[in-house]
Amino acid sequence: MYRRLLVMMVAACAAVGVATPALAQSGRVQSSGGGRLEIGGSVGFAGAYALASERVTLQTGGGGETTFFEVDTTVTSAPLVDARIGWWLTPSLAVEGVFGIARRNIETEVRLDVDNAPPTTARSRLTQYTAEAGVTWDIRRLQWRQSRIRTYVTGGGGYLRELHEERTAVDTGAVFFGGAGIRYGLGGGRASGATGRVAASRFGLRGEVRFVGRTGGFDTDDEVRFFPRVHAGAYVRF
Repeated sequence: MYRRLLVMMVAACAAVGVATPALAQSGRVQSSGGGRLEIGGSVGFAGAYALASERVTLQTGGGGETTFFEVDTTVTSAPLVDARIGWWLTPSLAVEGVFGIARRNIETEVRLDVDNAPPTTARSRLTQYTAEAGVTWDIRRLQWRQSRIRTYVTGGGGYLRELHEERTAVDTGAVFFGGAGIRYGLGGGRASGATGRVAASRFGLRGEVRFVGRTGGFDTDDEVRFFPRVHAGAYVRF
């Protein structure tokens, strides 16, 4: 499943890249206040998500069954860091690559129903690496006149790699996401006489909320697990 997602993501980015020369020739691609190349980084927080639950049963003498124990597994929430590089195709549209790292815990709760024992929880470390590609699009109608605040939406997908404990096991999968955010320019912006808007700044701050889906990796099936992710950081444009 995740291979199909990656193929779709690459195809979409390729289509945007093919369209760029045509836009440039038509004069619609113009250099914005901060240039085309954008480099940045951020810190954030990734929400928790549950994995599949398991229930082990025993056959009773009358042909029925009783629960021996149940197991619930959760990947906990955790802070994350990422590095970003982007290229502005137009003043409103950019392609972007993001490399991120998060260190989470896997918590497995075992409930021993037969013996009426209290639940026990086992924990192990899980390090997640993501390499994502996507697009960001400034929503011109939601910009404030003479303001350095620029709102945008974003979407894309990528590759997931998970390492257990001290690299005792490795799993791979895929992620995809959609979200929205704002950029606040700190320098280099200038107002446009025609529109009254402020062009993109050379450097500034950025905040973003994403809704992420992931599949594969440390999981027993191909179900898609969803969780929120928030980012806050800085950028510079050349």
